[in-house]
Amino acid sequence: MSDQRPYTSEQQAAIHTRAVSIALSAGAGCGKTFVLTERFLSHLAATDQAEDPAGDPLSQLVAITFTDRAAREMRDRIRSACARRLENCAEGDVDYWLGILRRIDSARISTIHSFCAVFLRRHAVAAGIDPQFRLLEEETGDLLVRRSIAATVKRLLESENPECMTLAVHYGLAGTQRILGQLVSGQTLLDAETFSQRNPEEFAAAWIDHLNAVFVPRLLRDFADSEAVSEVVVVLRQNKTSNPVMAERRALLLERLQMLQSFRESNHKPSIAVLEEVREAAQVRGGGTKNAWPDENAYEAVKTALARLREEIDEISHFGELDTAGITRSAELTAAAVRVVQAASDDLSAAKREAGLLGFDDLLVQTRNVLRDSTPTRRETAASIAALLVDEFQDTDPIQAEIVEALAGDRLETGKLFVVGDAKQSIYRFRRADPAVFDAMRERIPDEGRLPLTTNFRSQPEILKFVNALFAPVLKEKYERLIPNRKQLSPTPSIEFLFALPEPDDDSPDRVEFRRRREAEWIARRIHELLDDPTPRIPGKEHADGSVELRRVEAGDIAILFRALSDVGVYEDAFRRKGIDYYLVGGR
Repeated sequence: MSDQRPYTSEQQAAIHTRAVSIALSAGAGCGKTFVLTERFLSHLAATDQAEDPAGDPLSQLVAITFTDRAAREMRDRIRSACARRLENCAEGDVDYWLGILRRIDSARISTIHSFCAVFLRRHAVAAGIDPQFRLLEEETGDLLVRRSIAATVKRLLESENPECMTLAVHYGLAGTQRILGQLVSGQTLLDAETFSQRNPEEFAAAWIDHLNAVFVPRLLRDFADSEAVSEVVVVLRQNKTSNPVMAERRALLLERLQMLQSFRESNHKPSIAVLEEVREAAQVRGGGTKNAWPDENAYEAVKTALARLREEIDEISHFGELDTAGITRSAELTAAAVRVVQAASDDLSAAKREAGLLGFDDLLVQTRNVLRDSTPTRRETAASIAALLVDEFQDTDPIQAEIVEALAGDRLETGKLFVVGDAKQSIYRFRRADPAVFDAMRERIPDEGRLPLTTNFRSQPEILKFVNALFAPVLKEKYERLIPNRKQLSPTPSIEFLFALPEPDDDSPDRVEFRRRREAEWIARRIHELLDDPTPRIPGKEHADGSVELRRVEAGDIAILFRALSDVGVYEDAFRRKGIDYYLVGGR
């Protein structure tokens, strides 16, 4: 066991389970980096080396982290832990731990892109690339892409290529080049062959099929989950009407809305036409006066809920109206774009090969292709890895997942693989990260390898209660509740809301700016109150008996997070007026 701190039962299982691969779902603040590092160290145990004295466990371990900084942090932690093992080990293990320390800088701990770069230099012949390739920096890469695409468009137009001419007529020359730049950047990670064989009619048919089979059912399920639907169901269940017309509408609404809600738990695909029927019934006009309801409050509640439901339907009902002409034209443009993008991508690849350059996406695709297409290389590489540890798997894209699967080889389920992730913390969708990849990998791991990490070491209980209460109803069975590792130290309440809501009759054009200034004033006032309040709130000195002494709030205890810094000046003005010193991070 590590000499840092005792393991929780969840950590113990995650670190030492060996008979099966592990897919660890690690909640925020639950020590996943600690567990990942300890798992790595557990493979270096001197007892394992005693069983195989000819082996080199360090060279057979691969840890893939999300950032270079995380890789450095993990390497430093391992180095420090190995140094402590060296100081405390038996005399017979001194040479072993000394050797590990000397070779720690050669350990295969890196980002996925760094791993792929090393792999491709070693297997450059199989990849068909220059082993001395250089990485394409972002600024240089953008310039190279623009120049290459401009040359491709010029070449195709001069040869009167019909697809390129179609795009140029519709989007203009500059627009065509801009669109191609966007598509070429994403095309690297796609299976272009699938799309290049489709004609416009096939594209249109595929879209319509996806609309009816996937998009509309998902849209209706989201609608069934909306607050507007829940509010109508509740208010109609609680209130009956004596008017026969309204009673009929009430019965129809309850039946249809409850039917939609039941579809969430089934594979049935409802038709969007049901929305027209629901909207027609969602009104009180022609259904009697307020006297037909238990009281005026009930009437107003029903009226308001139904109006909100109609607004919700109006926002989505147009998806059921097919614009046949628009789809046909879009399909023609798409088919043309696919062929022009392929030509532009081929030209760009040739330009990069000539210059000995690879982009970050190229690293992934080329590595995937070599592992996929060269059986000897795949087997040799997989055999060189005894344990593969991957961090932040929720931010992995499908290409990276294919690489991990190839590296795991035939031991993907039987103890070689250790992936850590949390779909709730996936934030890199714009980089093609797909949290479903982590969920799919977990499904492939046997039940005993799907482990949780839910004990939170970062936050106090009242904070976690709030987080659990907020997210559990939304994420439902996928949500793993966070469990506090510490007792509540600070006085409650731990959560406060300062809502700068508009006035009921406020429809002035500057209302957003007014509310922002009001919010800034309220935040500044609350911070001023906290700094003036002598109440001990912040955990400070820890005594030998484990008790913690609280202290009053200091300015450095307070952080304000903004969605963007574009309006930060409004808040700075409020702080200056209150005499609050502040430090702006990330601004000018």
